[in-house]
Formats: sequence, C-alpha cells, structure tokens
Amino acid sequence: MRVASFVCVLALAGCGDQPLPQEPDPTPAPSSAGPEVVGSSPADGAVGIARAISIAVVFSAPLNPVTVHATSVGLWRDAEPVTADLVLDGAVARIVPRDLLDLGTVYSVTVTRDVRDTAGAPLVRSYRSVFTTKLNRIP
Repeated sequence: MRVASFVCVLALAGCGDQPLPQEPDPTPAPSSAGPEVVGSSPADGAVGIARAISIAVVFSAPLNPVTVHATSVGLWRDAEPVTADLVLDGAVARIVPRDLLDLGTVYSVTVTRDVRDTAGAPLVRSYRSVFTTKLNRIP
C-alpha cells in the first residue's frame, strides 16, 4: 500500500503546467557585493598537516586571474612569505609550496581585498586562517 501511494504522489508531482523543480547549479554565481572566502583546506585551526601539501581557498564566485598573485593570496611562516606557486581554477585558488613545509610549524594563509571577481568587485573582507604541520616525520 505504501508503494502505491508513493507512486501516485510522484505521478501527481509532474502533472499540471508547473515543471518539476531543477537541482541548483553548483557553480558559484558572481555577486555584486563581491566574492567571499567560503572555505579553505586545510581548515582554519587544523593540526598535524603533512609537509607536502597544496592549500585550497574556495571563493563564492569565480575570480579575475589578474588579481590573484603573491601579494593578494599567500602562505606565511611567522612574518615571512613561503615561496609557492598560485593556481587559479575559477572560484578555487591553490597555493602550492615549492619546498616541504617545516615540521611542527604554524602557517597562515592570507587573502587580501585586492582579489576581485570576474565582474570587478573586490573581496568583501580579507581572510586569514592558520594550520600547524605535523610534529615528526613518521606518519
């Protein structure tokens, strides 16, 4: 009896002049207010992170590649920048350190308001997160 009721409900949901709802588009849309950082990996406050890592910063909208550079998106150890390559893929910026990170060390990821979306709007607010690498070489 339950199966028959379920089938009837599905059949009725497609009836009438209203189309069935579509799934939302997972691609972030540009915002007139400007992009925001919606996440990063490793997460803020993470500990025990491997020394060979690619850091990802995810934004709410695709970015203008001209605005993503070493002074607008960076990885820091204390007050010193870490030499890294930046790779932008739409709304995701990856920071790829050129060398292994140091053991048991706190690093910070920063994004300044110089970053802009493809419509030219600046980042709503600057971003900073920190993570700590693992303490020893043993996994």
